[in-house]
Amino acid sequence: MNSVSRKFILTSPGFTLIELIVSVAIFAVISLGTFTLFQSVIAVKDKTDIQAAALKEIQRGLAIVSIDFEQIAQRTIRDQFGDYQRSLIAPTTGEIEFSKVGWTLSPFSKSRRSELQRVRYTLEEGALVRSHWLMMDRSSDSMPTSLPLIKGVTELSFRYLKMDAQQGSEWMDTWPPNGSQVTTPNAANTASYSPDPFPQVIEIKLLTERFGSIIRQFLVVAEPPS
Repeated sequence: MNSVSRKFILTSPGFTLIELIVSVAIFAVISLGTFTLFQSVIAVKDKTDIQAAALKEIQRGLAIVSIDFEQIAQRTIRDQFGDYQRSLIAPTTGEIEFSKVGWTLSPFSKSRRSELQRVRYTLEEGALVRSHWLMMDRSSDSMPTSLPLIKGVTELSFRYLKMDAQQGSEWMDTWPPNGSQVTTPNAANTASYSPDPFPQVIEIKLLTERFGSIIRQFLVVAEPPS
């Protein structure tokens, strides 16, 4: 080592204790800020994911509701007591039950059943629940299969638009207007089919915990099953 290098090393200033402490403090502040920012980003992402999942659940559930309402069919049934029920009944504002077409059967299925389906929508334990029966006409031990479609629902209600050429249009809270039971089968087809009155529009209203009030209206085009 030559004399110039030795002189540079001996005369080069080092870091003082205060400088080291300040440097460590600055690094700690930057690290803390970065960690806090990272936590905030993660928290926002988690909330966004939860909101997106809840919104997706609502969209998927309402899509199923829409398909069911579009496939309402003229088909009376016998309940578990042997009484005839109309194709569409809504005894309370928060419940609806109806017959529908479009319950396709897999070509690989060994079971035999109708492609018609009896469906009911209700509010159960804070969720919009869709129930269906395997058979249209029920026996005393027939039990529905239920599936929660939308969770976090605090209120559920339906309305039905009745349109009349003489009396005009009127929203109703229950359906049909003149009672919900069919005491005798229709004379034109005593086996199953009855030309029941149907509303022109069905409105569903959900009060949800995350998104507040959600209202959808569906046009009803009921046809007899093929």
